[in-house]
Amino acid sequence: MKFEYQDGKTYHPASIDKIGPVLIVSWHEGESVATMQACFNQANQATYAITKWELDGMVKVYQVAGTHEDWPTFWTAFLAVMPPMLAEAVDSLEAEYKN
Repeated sequence: MKFEYQDGKTYHPASIDKIGPVLIVSWHEGESVATMQACFNQANQATYAITKWELDGMVKVYQVAGTHEDWPTFWTAFLAVMPPMLAEAVDSLEAEYKN
């Protein structure tokens, strides 16, 4: 899904894609990307790998583990790797999707 988010007076293009258990958010015309991949097991355990990378930049990888009930923690960690206004837009879109 393509959308725009506002940062001050400027609008920036971004997109959200879901491929299997992977959620992908890209911005700055694909030059910056954040992904969240979920891994679940039958014992109610969940591990998420959160990555952020920029074209010609460093890759950062974070691993967050817990149970399915820890989803708010996983989601907050994912949003934290994005610019604040983009994170707000993604969070808002996710809330709309749930309803």
